[in-house]
Amino acid sequence: DLSTYELFGIAPGIAASPASVDEVSALMKLASAHDVAVVPWGGGTRRQLGNPPQRYDLALHTGRLDAILAHHPADLTLAVQAGRTLAATNEVLAAQGQHLPLDAPLPAQSTLGGIVASGAFATGLRRAAYGTVRDMITGIQFVRADGRIVRRGAMVMKNVAGYDLARLQYGAFGTLGVITELNLKVQPQPESSLLVGVGLSSFNAAAALLDKLAAAPLLPSSVLVVDGATLGATPGHDAPIWVLVRFDGRAEANTRQLERVRSLLDAKDTEDVESWSGGDLSSVWGRLVGRAALSGQGGSGALLRLNVAAADTVKALDVLTREGETNGATISVLADAANGVIWANVGVSNAAAMSEIFPKLITKWARQWPQLAVAAAGADVQAPVWGAPPAALPLMQRIKARFDPQDLLNPGRFLVQPQPERTVEYVYAAD
Repeated sequence: DLSTYELFGIAPGIAASPASVDEVSALMKLASAHDVAVVPWGGGTRRQLGNPPQRYDLALHTGRLDAILAHHPADLTLAVQAGRTLAATNEVLAAQGQHLPLDAPLPAQSTLGGIVASGAFATGLRRAAYGTVRDMITGIQFVRADGRIVRRGAMVMKNVAGYDLARLQYGAFGTLGVITELNLKVQPQPESSLLVGVGLSSFNAAAALLDKLAAAPLLPSSVLVVDGATLGATPGHDAPIWVLVRFDGRAEANTRQLERVRSLLDAKDTEDVESWSGGDLSSVWGRLVGRAALSGQGGSGALLRLNVAAADTVKALDVLTREGETNGATISVLADAANGVIWANVGVSNAAAMSEIFPKLITKWARQWPQLAVAAAGADVQAPVWGAPPAALPLMQRIKARFDPQDLLNPGRFLVQPQPERTVEYVYAAD
C-alpha cells in the first residue's frame, strides 16, 4: 500500500525494500540513470518533519536491512545495518548487559539509520551523560545517489582524515546518501536508574534549584524542566513546574544522590518531591520522550524546538509560556536544562485560531531565539520548517551538489527555501 509512504499527502509511484547494500546500490544506479527521485524510508516516525518533497517517485524502505553484523561486548562495539530498530537492537545488547542510550520516540519503529538522519530532532534526553548518536558513531556505510557505496571509519577508531562522513550524514535527512550500516560504541547497562522529580511553585524557583544542582557533587544523566501538563501530573501531585533529575548507576549511589537533591530543596518553593524507578520510571520517561517528539501532529498545534544558552533555559521557558498564554495559545514545555534544548508544544482551540496566532508568535520568537524550528505540526499549520537561510547555506548546497548533483535524494525536503505559500518568517535551527 503506497499510502504507507505518504509525505505531506504525497505518495510515491513505487516502493522498494532492498535486502542488501548491493540491492540499494543497484536501485540508486537505476534511479540515477532514469532521473527518479528517491526518499529513504526507515520507520516513518519523522514523516512530519521538513518541507514536502519537490519530487517523490520511489520510497526506498530500509526495513529489511536489519541484521546485527558484529557485536564485541568486551570492546563495547557494534556493527549493525541501518534498518534495524532501536528496540530490536537494545534487546540483543541487553543479553550482554549493554545498551544504546538513545531516547528516540517509538523505539520499536525508529530505525538507527533514521535516528542518525534526523540528527538533533531525534536527540535523546540523556545527552548530558551520553551525548548524541553522532558521538557514538565510529564508522558508517552509505550509498550515494549514483549508486556508489562509501564506507568510512572502523569498529573502534573514527576516521581521522578527509570529510567526517558520519557527521555529514547526521541531520542530513537522507539528502546526501542512503545510510546502510553503522559502527557504534555501546554503553554498559546501568545497574539501576532513578528519576527524581521536584515540584516547584514557579520558573524562578526552578532556576534557583538548577543553580544548586550545577554546583553540587552530582552525576546526573539528565536534568529536565517541564510543566505539570507535560509530566502528566496526577491529583495530589499537581505542582505547575517540575525539575526532573535522572541518575543511572549503582543503586546505592543513586540513593545517595537522591538524598543530596533533597538537601538542596527550599521548603517555601517546593510543593512536591517524587521519585520513580523500574517500570514506573520507564512509563514516565517514555511519556516525556514522546512529548519531546510527537506533539503537534494531527491537530491544531505545533511543536517547536529551539536552542538557547543553558543558563538561559528557564528564562526562555518563562517567556514562551507567558507570551503564548497572552496570545491565546496553550504552551506546554520540556527542556534539557543541561544543554539548553527546549521543546514547546503550541496548542490552540481550532485551525482558524492557529492560522492567526501561530505566525505572530513564531515571528516574534524567531527574532529572540535564532536557533528555532518547527519540529512537528498538524495539517492545518502553514509554516516553513527551516525558515531564513543560514550563513552556511551556500556551503551546504555545495556539499549537496557534490554528493547528489542530480538532486535525487529527498529533493526539496531540506536545503531549499520554504514553498511560496508557506510564508511565516523565522530562522534555521542548528544543533
